[in-house]
Amino acid sequence: MATYVRRTGDSDTRDLANRTASDTYPVEPVGTIVWLPTQEGTMPLALRYIYNGEASTDFAAKDVVVAKTSATTIQGVSYHAYHLGVGVLGGANAVAMLVLGIARYAINNGEYGYVTCGGRCTATAAGAISAGVRIITAASGDVDTVGSSDGALVIGFCVTAAGGAGDVDMYLCLPNVQG
Repeated sequence: MATYVRRTGDSDTRDLANRTASDTYPVEPVGTIVWLPTQEGTMPLALRYIYNGEASTDFAAKDVVVAKTSATTIQGVSYHAYHLGVGVLGGANAVAMLVLGIARYAINNGEYGYVTCGGRCTATAAGAISAGVRIITAASGDVDTVGSSDGALVIGFCVTAAGGAGDVDMYLCLPNVQG
């Protein structure tokens, strides 16, 4: 199944950049990527519409979400393993190609919502991260600095340093986002 890419325009009445709640029923196909223009004139913001495929875990805002590794049936529709619209909470050292994005707000298990999959966003740092360094996934949906041999795991880079565990401002640059 190909990823559907949609660009917003004047006729798009949904305020996708400011949504704060997950959807019980889908509002568009899972895996859809929506490109939003930015006011600061930098890299546009890319959002991916995903389904939380966790058995009992909600995604918190700023969690890393990765593709589920097993097939899933959602409301009678079957999705293959590694579908780029069905996610689970990210773990340490996830391959960048499988990262779906960073949750923009809490997405309850069994519900739908948008994750940032390209552009500037806020994630949860596992520890201190310096500005300008490359970022990879860490345990429990967090992000961390890259080691010397983790090239295939890089998901973005840090914009503003994080002094310890907590929020980190970053640019997300995933290889599975096209537009």
